[in-house]
Amino acid sequence: MNEQVMPKVAGKGFRCSCGCNVFTKYEIGRYRCNSCMACYESEEAAPRSEELPITDVQQLKHVIDQVRLLCKVAIDENKTIVPSQLLSMVNNTH
Repeated sequence: MNEQVMPKVAGKGFRCSCGCNVFTKYEIGRYRCNSCMACYESEEAAPRSEELPITDVQQLKHVIDQVRLLCKVAIDENKTIVPSQLLSMVNNTH
């Protein structure tokens, strides 16, 4: 089971860019924000050889919600979606 943590950096509580301060530790040195699913790595994290597939249902739901929101905004503002925007969303969930 993944551990829920409130990490500290230089002795102070760490917050995600979304403001959340509770993270899921899913590997040694790898943390995922419980609010926006952004990922962070500490110095103790092992190097990655390749991206991990999305295996968690909550992760997948989050990615789908983000893609829907991006598409809605693009339609409302008459903008185009660049494929790299979608890939960035998927990669940011790992």
